[in-house]
Amino acid sequence: MITPSTPTPQPGGSIPGSKQSELPASTATSLMSNFEGVSINILIVDDEPKNLTVLEAVLNDPAYRLVRATSAEEALLALLTDEFALLILDVSMPGMTGFELAQMIRQRKKSSDLPIMFLTAFYNEDQHVLEGYGTGAVDYLHKPVDAAMLRSKVAVFAELHRKSLECRLLNRTLLAEVAIRREVEEQLFNLNQILDQRIRERTDAMYRSLDKKKAKSQEVMVTPERLTSSSIQANPLTRVREHDDNYPQVTPFKLTEAGAGMPSPQVIPINILIVDDEPKNLTVLEVVLNNPAYRLVRATSADEAFLALLADDFALLILDVSMPGMTGLELARIIRMRKKSSEVPIMFLTAFYCEDQHVLEGYGSGAVDYLHKPVNPVILQSKAAVFAELHRKTLEYRLANRSLLAEVASRRKIEQELYDMNKMLEQLVRDRTELLGQCLFRK
Repeated sequence: MITPSTPTPQPGGSIPGSKQSELPASTATSLMSNFEGVSINILIVDDEPKNLTVLEAVLNDPAYRLVRATSAEEALLALLTDEFALLILDVSMPGMTGFELAQMIRQRKKSSDLPIMFLTAFYNEDQHVLEGYGTGAVDYLHKPVDAAMLRSKVAVFAELHRKSLECRLLNRTLLAEVAIRREVEEQLFNLNQILDQRIRERTDAMYRSLDKKKAKSQEVMVTPERLTSSSIQANPLTRVREHDDNYPQVTPFKLTEAGAGMPSPQVIPINILIVDDEPKNLTVLEVVLNNPAYRLVRATSADEAFLALLADDFALLILDVSMPGMTGLELARIIRMRKKSSEVPIMFLTAFYCEDQHVLEGYGSGAVDYLHKPVNPVILQSKAAVFAELHRKTLEYRLANRSLLAEVASRRKIEQELYDMNKMLEQLVRDRTELLGQCLFRK
């Protein structure tokens, strides 16, 4: 039996011995600070160790953890052990080719969405390129690959993966906080029920004590005013919880699932921004990327593209290089300077600026790709699909986290209401106990 002197659990979860004491003071801030310094895993697969050494030199960055594999079997073992932001895969390998390995990876649920980038020195014919993209690859590069171009491509996928990891980490912690707050609420509610029962017992005892007295010899004058708690202005002879509107009626609610009440990200179209000053080129892109999963937003100038980026979040920006007023390269640099859009993957399309200097300038602006018109529809569809899926997964966690943050705020409010109510009930128990003692003493 809990006595009135039993300390009421504090709102926010400061219950002695409870797991709530382990909760960070500021969930989102502490999570993001803890995530800083975590390396992004990149799996590099080639049967030639010297090629792996070259890749390690090109991608030497403290933000990356490069995992080597010299065969398909080693790559599969690595994928069982860790989660990767990107797989850079040689096509020609003994035993199992890169294409066969990619198909096997796609069949495994955990790694089915892993971005795959093929590297090859031999399989350069169109049929091989299309076969590579047919496995769901995001890129098909020929050796020797330009170091700056490779670093730019890898950086985009590493950043997308980092954002996804942050969302997942926040999601797990919010789920843990909701579960802990649910436990706190249950403790508060149970204490509330016990205190409520004690008030009923004290009130019933006073009724019985008063009934035993003769009306003419009443020595203890019990009036409603005397029995009224200073915290709750109500008639004490009334059933407290059943009839007193001054008590907040709070009932524990079921733990909300992640993302409950939010629209499913699978039915929300993924935004892709297509920018070209030629409307006919935009129409071609719309035909190639015609997919109910996509919402294609057209822009015929840099100004229209800016307005679109202010209004929505995009999974991908497909950008023409040659535009009047402001070129695609200039627009990309400005986009990169704006925090909200700085991480949007940019894919350049061009029919004119095909020299190496232009390609390098494009990748220097942070682009993930630089394609020449007319682009093969299969290649464009495969590349867009990878970015759309990466964005969908991140969006899924963002929606879930938004719902969880709302639930945490709601549960904090519930805890405060329960805490305040229990304090009032504790005071009322003390009042009833004191008055009952006076009744019994003066019989």
